[in-house]
Amino acid sequence: MAVSTDSTSLSGVRRRATRVWIAGAVVFAALVLGGVVKGIVSIGVPLVAMPILSQFLPIKQAVLLLSMPIILGNIPQALEGGEMLPTVRRIAAPLIGTVLGNIAGVTVLIKGSRINRLERVVQALTGGGAASGTMMRAS
Repeated sequence: MAVSTDSTSLSGVRRRATRVWIAGAVVFAALVLGGVVKGIVSIGVPLVAMPILSQFLPIKQAVLLLSMPIILGNIPQALEGGEMLPTVRRIAAPLIGTVLGNIAGVTVLIKGSRINRLERVVQALTGGGAASGTMMRAS
């Protein structure tokens, strides 16, 4: 008995839709879990969510996905104490370094060929195993 092409393609669409829903649920759960940890210990969104997201998304997408919740979550914290300007003056050098480091990091992520070199460096520094699961999909 022959199976029609229409039913085969329909089941393929359903499988893909199910995968999209599962991936969306995992992304949502990773962000919620990271938010809970951040709420408890004041750090945690990137520490918790990035390893989870990197198992389901390429590194580029995971970094871009996490950037907005991290920035938007830290703005209210920066404005809380009422002494933002004196604090910015005290930590001006690390802030400048953070901005420059972010620019450099995004530039490296955007250029695919450099990711392979970065991957080799990370693998050499970590003994080869730590970066292989996540950074392989970055290029």
